[in-house]
Amino acid sequence: MEWDNENKVEINANSGSQVIIADGSATVYATQNNDSASIKEEKFQNNKKEDYIKNWNSRLFLHQDNDKRPITLADVFIMPKYNYHIKVDRINFSDKDTMDMVIEKFIKYDRTANMLITGVPGIGKTSIVSWIANKYKDNDSMIVLKFRDWERGELKRGLLRAICKTLNCIKPDLENKIIILDGFDEVKFLSNGKLLLRNFFDALLDFKNLKVIVTSRPDYIDSYLFQYLFELLPFQSNEIKQFYYLITNKDFKGELEYTNLDVFGIPVIL
Repeated sequence: MEWDNENKVEINANSGSQVIIADGSATVYATQNNDSASIKEEKFQNNKKEDYIKNWNSRLFLHQDNDKRPITLADVFIMPKYNYHIKVDRINFSDKDTMDMVIEKFIKYDRTANMLITGVPGIGKTSIVSWIANKYKDNDSMIVLKFRDWERGELKRGLLRAICKTLNCIKPDLENKIIILDGFDEVKFLSNGKLLLRNFFDALLDFKNLKVIVTSRPDYIDSYLFQYLFELLPFQSNEIKQFYYLITNKDFKGELEYTNLDVFGIPVIL
């Protein structure tokens, strides 16, 4: 039996032998009846990027009869405005950058870095992640994971270890990757959340080029741990009008008045 100790990807087994592989990433059991067999362990199969791409292209407003031409998130998404705080000024961000420009610059940055995207519930954090997933759907370096998918016990030994276990990879495999961790406020335990992130960012110092984007509600996370902080702002009246126009495809006429349409928890004023 041959074992690639570095990547643990391919194992050749003799006839009838049982192969047991156990490390920090995965356990594989296999019995072979042929003269030889090759067992390949697929890395990154638990990447949730496809789920977010599906969310980007899925219909909204399920209560409405719009099967002929469903309205999707892609149809109505408006890039949000933001406030920001930069702790380490290494990326050439500008006050004139829109949020999509910010994300593009961050992704193209060729050193290890971290970013927090925060905002109140319903402001569009997951929508931003869906936009990123779809924008970079052909980029194999893009990985999306959800905090709520980890149980408390999985995070006890550290976030980096939990990521590697989920993705069936080892630490060197994460070089040159962009990892989006969505919904820190949904982590199963928050009492040690600050320590969890601090240890994670300390571990990232060993990487030459690993970029991490975390999303969270503001009250659940210590923003001072991050190099780059972007707070999504609520829609202004003109943006709400634009959103309403996109979902109704009608021109706005008449005086401003309240309607019963609710956009991301905000009553729409038309």
